[in-house]
Amino acid sequence: MVLHVGYPVTVTFTNNDTVPHKFEAAPELGWDNCPELNTLATLKPGAKVALPFVEKNAVCAYHDVAQPKVVSLQGYVVIH
Repeated sequence: MVLHVGYPVTVTFTNNDTVPHKFEAAPELGWDNCPELNTLATLKPGAKVALPFVEKNAVCAYHDVAQPKVVSLQGYVVIH
């Protein structure tokens, strides 16, 4: 998933799955290392968390810690 947003922004991460997920920054996907992503707690099924992004003109890549190669659990937040 790629999400394009204007600065400043708060993005809400929602776990619609039946298992917990822990997302973190994934600079190995080829973009910026956004420390905001490393503050996300583990999201239990049905949980939501709002995450403010503080950098302008950044591309923040993320993945699930337990399943970093699963494409459906990877994404990018593009902050303009």
